Amino acid sequence: MDYGGTPFINEARTKNVEAVVGANGRQINDVYLQDQYTDIVDRFLTHKLGTATLAAPLEFDDRTIELEPGHGFTAGEMIEIDDGDTRQYQSRVLSVNVNTITIVNPLCFAFQTDATVKRVSHDGNIDGSVTPVVFSMAPPPGVHWDINILSVNMLDDTAMDDGKFGGLAAPIEGVIYRVVNERCNNIFTAVDNGCYIRHCDWAMYSDKAPAGVYGFNAKRNFNSQNGDGVSVRIGGSEVHEFQMVIAANLTGLTRFWNVIRGHVVED
Repeated sequence: MDYGGTPFINEARTKNVEAVVGANGRQINDVYLQDQYTDIVDRFLTHKLGTATLAAPLEFDDRTIELEPGHGFTAGEMIEIDDGDTRQYQSRVLSVNVNTITIVNPLCFAFQTDATVKRVSHDGNIDGSVTPVVFSMAPPPGVHWDINILSVNMLDDTAMDDGKFGGLAAPIEGVIYRVVNERCNNIFTAVDNGCYIRHCDWAMYSDKAPAGVYGFNAKRNFNSQNGDGVSVRIGGSEVHEFQMVIAANLTGLTRFWNVIRGHVVED
């Protein structure tokens, strides 16, 4: 599928007073785009598995983290660190050596030992058919994010079509995407690949040829004239978050990752 029209750029709009003559001869005002200078938000939706404690302070650009015993981390999981103010970090865990973990992304902040450390998973190929499993992401307290894009990535060793979920038989309940703030706002529910195609602005199958795996990718544009036309704003308190609720058995998938993208809101 094609987005159509002009690709969306996440920039604030300002009017220029310069006059432009339209095709009908009437005078119109041109509109230019002006860059925003806020921080980019690019985060996996994750399932919270437990907490851990830093054994030593962390410095900018560190690639290893010392944790207190009992942390429970394994390679392939993710770590999230929050300083309780505005600093928030997320990365996949590359390896674990007793209480020392090596991370994929170098640390972008310095953290003290009182920072909140969470052990999380971004892998949605799990069983939520009996007890639904919540994957979520939220900004630090007092901070707002404008989410512009939801990106979905599936891999499977079975061919895919609109009537399947990845390469699996379509489940009954599926996956619910929603925003929880003062109230719960369901965005859409996907019980098969066709649901993603209907509710997203772009979707694509990847064939397994001549080797490798089958793939399916989808993207929902919120803040785009080719999408919803508005951002999804989250934050302000601990319960303001973007959620994905898995209410199906998706263990047969090779991969099911979901990412939200946007920017930090500044007054």
